[in-house]
Amino acid sequence: MPYKLTIDDANAIILVRVYGATTHEEHQAARKETAQICRNKEYRRLLVDLRDLETEHVVSTKTCFEFAMSYQQSGLPDGLRIAHLMPHSPSAHENVDFITTIAKHRSALIQNFDDLDEAKKWLLE
Repeated sequence: MPYKLTIDDANAIILVRVYGATTHEEHQAARKETAQICRNKEYRRLLVDLRDLETEHVVSTKTCFEFAMSYQQSGLPDGLRIAHLMPHSPSAHENVDFITTIAKHRSALIQNFDDLDEAKKWLLE
C-alpha cells in the first residue's frame, strides 16, 4: 500500500503519508481507514502528506470532481480539518489543488500547505 497512517495522540492529529504512484482505489482505502480512526478516537484533525505523491499526468476534471465530492460520503466526520502538504510533482500538485478547491466549495475545512509547521499550526487553531 502506498500510504502509511500514524497517530499523533499528543495533538490529536491523524497523519496520512501518501507516496509513489497510487490508484483511486488506494486513495479510497486510505480515506476509509482514516475515517475509522477518526470515529474511534474522535479526532478532528487530519494531516495528509502528499509531498512524495507521483503522477504522470493531470487527472481528468471529472475524476477530480468525483474524488472531491466523495469526501461527504467517505465517513469522515463533520468538522474535520484537513491539511494537505502539497506534492512536489507538478501534475500531482495541480490535481490536489483542484480537488481542494472543489472540496472547499462543498464546505470542507481543507487547506493546502508547502510547509509542515504551517500545516500543523493551522490544524491546531
